[in-house]
Order: sequence, then C-alpha cells, then structure tokens
Amino acid sequence: MACPSSRFLAVALLLAMSSFGASAYPALGGYMPVSNVLEHTEIIKDVMSFADALAGESPDYAKAKKIYIFGAGNSCKSPSSVRTLQGFAQKDLTGESFTDKFIAGGFPAKFWDAIILAALDGTADFAGADRTKRVTSLKKLVVGLCNFYASHELESAIKKVENGDSADGSGSTLAWDEGWAFYYGSEPDGAEAAWGEAAEYDADFAGNGSISVSTEIVAQFNAGLHFVRNSTANLTNAIRARDTIYKLWALTYIRAVLKYVELSETSYNGKVHAEGFAWDMAIDGFVASYHASGAKAMRDALNISKPSVPSGTFCAVREQILQALPAMGLDCKALGTFKDSTLTASCPSVCNVSATLQLPAGRSPAAAVSASASSNIDCSAAAGTAAAAAAAAADAAAKETTALSAAVSFSGVSMLFPILEFASCATLSCKGYLGAARGAAAENLELLSRLERAREAKTALSYHLAAQVSAARQRWGVGSAGNKALASSRLLRILSEANESCKALDLPLAADSGELDPDLLAVAALEAQLGDAVEVQGSLRFSLLRCDAEAQK
Repeated sequence: MACPSSRFLAVALLLAMSSFGASAYPALGGYMPVSNVLEHTEIIKDVMSFADALAGESPDYAKAKKIYIFGAGNSCKSPSSVRTLQGFAQKDLTGESFTDKFIAGGFPAKFWDAIILAALDGTADFAGADRTKRVTSLKKLVVGLCNFYASHELESAIKKVENGDSADGSGSTLAWDEGWAFYYGSEPDGAEAAWGEAAEYDADFAGNGSISVSTEIVAQFNAGLHFVRNSTANLTNAIRARDTIYKLWALTYIRAVLKYVELSETSYNGKVHAEGFAWDMAIDGFVASYHASGAKAMRDALNISKPSVPSGTFCAVREQILQALPAMGLDCKALGTFKDSTLTASCPSVCNVSATLQLPAGRSPAAAVSASASSNIDCSAAAGTAAAAAAAAADAAAKETTALSAAVSFSGVSMLFPILEFASCATLSCKGYLGAARGAAAENLELLSRLERAREAKTALSYHLAAQVSAARQRWGVGSAGNKALASSRLLRILSEANESCKALDLPLAADSGELDPDLLAVAALEAQLGDAVEVQGSLRFSLLRCDAEAQK
C-alpha cells in the first residue's frame, strides 16, 4: 500500500490533470512538467541500450562505447542532432554549485568521462579488472552521470530566474523540467534511472524515522518548479529547493555505499564491490567538500582495483560517515540503517541523536498546461552517421599517421611529418586547427591517444623544427638583395595559396617569425586528419613540395 504522502501526490496530480482534461505533456511520476521534455527523458533509453550492449558473458564494449559517444538515437535535440551520454560527461560545469563541490573535493571537472572511458577500455583503475567489475561499474556509472547532469539543469533554471527568464515552456521552467527528466527518465516508476535507485535504497533503509528520498524529492522538485515559474518565481526559495534536492541525493548514494561496503566485507564478490564503487563516484566529491576524511573512507573502501574488502572496513567507514552527516546538513536518523545489516550492531559508533534534518515544505504537482502534444523525434540516422564518419576518420588517420611516420630526406634533415616540414619552412602555424578540430577529436578516442603521444614527443619535434628553420633561413639568407626579394615574393605566394586551402575551414593562417610551437603543430598534424581537414592536408602537402623547391632556388 502506498504511504499517505504518495497517495496525496497521486490524487493531487489527477486533480491537476483534470483542469485541462488530458495533459499535453505527460506526467513523470508525481511531477507534472510545464515544458516538452519527452526527448530529455529518453536519455534513459540510451542508458538501457548501453546496458544491453554489455549483457551476457561476452560484453560488446565497442558497441557500448559507440552508444556512449554517439548516442543510440533515442534522445534527440532535433532529427539531425543527438543528445549523448558523453556530451553530459564532457560538458564543463565549472561554476555551478553542485559541480564545484566535486571540484573542491579534488575532482577534475570532467571526471565522469575519464572513469567511464577507463572502464570501457579496461585501462587505468580497470586494467586487469574482470568482466563483472567492468560491466557492473559501467551500468551504474552512466546512471550516476545522468543524475549529476540533472544538477546542471537546476543550476541553469536558477540562473535564468536571476535573469528574469521564467516563462512556461522555456527559460527557467524548461531547465527545471529537464532536471527532473534526466533524474526520473522515460520508464514507468523511474526504472533504470536515478529516481528508481533512490526508491530501492529507501526500501533498504526504511523505518525508525529515516527519510524516503523517492517520496520527498518529488515534493521538492514540485516546489522548485513553483519557485522558478512566472509570477511565483522566488530566487531564495528556488535555491533552497535545489540544495534540499542535493542533500536527498547524498542520502541515496551514502546508503548505497554503506550497503555495498558491508556486503563486500561479509560476502565479497565483484558485483557488489562495483556497485558500491559506482555509487560512491556519484557523491564522493560532494561529501569531500564537507568532510574530506569521510569521503576518503568511502573511496578507499571501494577502490575498484582492490581484490577484497577486509574485516573492520564497514564500521570504520560508517564512523566517518556519521561524522560527515552534520556538515552536510543531514543526520543519522534521516539516513537510517541497512535492513539486512549484520555488522551495524557491532560498530562502536551508534546513531544516538534525534532527527535534526528539517526539510522545507514541498508542493503538489503543477497544474497541467494546454500545449501541443509531445511528439517523439527520431535521430537514429544522425547517430549512425556520426559514428560511421568517426570510424572512417579514425581509419584514415591511422593509415595517414603510419605513412607520415616514415622519415624522409629534406636537405639532410629528418622530416617527421610533411605538414610539420611545411610549417617549419614557412615559419607559420595554422593556429585555428586545434580549436576547430577539438570537437571531432574528442569523439575519436584512438586519435586522442595519438595526440597524447604527439604531445609527449614535443622535445624531439622541437629539435627537428629548430634545425629545419635554421637550414631554411640560411638558404634564404644567402645571395643578393634581389634574390632575397624574389624568394620572399615566392614565399608570400605559397602562404597565400595555403591560406586559401584553410578558408574552407575558416582557419586563418598566422605568419609567425618567432619560435614555432611544436606541441601545437604536432597536435594539428594529427587533428588535420579529421573531417574536412583531410582535404586541406593535400593542399598543404603540395605547398610543402613547392616550398622546398622555392627554397632551393
């Protein structure tokens, strides 16, 4: 039987819907959006497709990675634009209060991308990890990622209230609705999404005054929508609702950590260890910003590279968590105790405080709005096209890099890459390459690996470039003033032609008579393999040959 607060929300929602008959925007659990967020909810379908790729005894990590990077075509911004999980992970949310707590706790801004890619590739902390640890971690990490990104939408909503942008269907209300959409998802009862996880751990820690996060958080999201909306917008109350939601998220994932630390200690297996590890990632930085030793205790206990969790770990972690709760505005009564715990009673630290957490008043769902019915967008073709293009670019880049790595003779000086030699001879750099190609390069992990190796070769490249520039200057500096003028004229013509080659990408060539940046040039040499830059490379290579010929005259 539903608890009274759940029944109240359900009845209130039905009454709200009756004011307009059937809502154009479907209710999402106990929350009634006032914006079209159908496509946003369907990022959870990508989560499900991602999990499906990892199912069975032989997980298809390559397929899962493709879904992570390019999307499965479920969550669409438009028919030609795909919302992706990696897009969530790579967005820099620095300056937003939830993200800044992770950064203050020692996490880089894009930590989600690093850990998910490591699990997909079996590298870093996942080097040598078995299938169970990798797969379980990945399935839970992407749910935690969606929860994390939901915070961005709440932050965005509040920023838009500050700017007076609070109309229904756009601005602050759309952003707040999107936050709930990413948290609750597209499936009945919030299945496969973070809200569904909250409900699971509510049941695990129920009773004795503990808080039901899955119930209370609905009322807080409803309140937040009220306070970012039109004439009822109230910045102070909206921030209070947002911060309460963050506390409730913390309760969910701290519960998960306690559960899986205990299970890992009493009956270790890779699955429970990996679940605990993944849920710790969802809250580690938040806890660390308030209580560093509490976060460290959780992190160390669930380090995914550990083969076991030794006796005594659970009580030590629990003690640190109980100390950390007040700093976060929480208490042990609200947290509760794992219903199947066999170790809690033996821990020296006990919860001996009365409940102190006071949640601000929540609200019932908003009234349904009259608007055009939501329609599902299909962007699967766009997702497939992006994946195919990246695969083709990766293949071309691999072949090109192999060919370019062979040393060739250039006036007795080793030439590593034609594009580098051209840049050396002309003492210029196509400074736009790095920024313009960054987006495509970020979606090509194999190429990124080569970029890193290029950066590591900076010292060697610097030596070769310096030698080449010196040789070129000596050749061009010998002879009469007339010869120098002729040589300069020829060089300017070559530069002009090279500049025309770059115009298609809007990458202005900047003449530079100072030192070349070999790191930038090395990166550009590889990033030029991506997208339209492949066409430019042919022009650059041709210009290189002309540059060499002109220099010899």
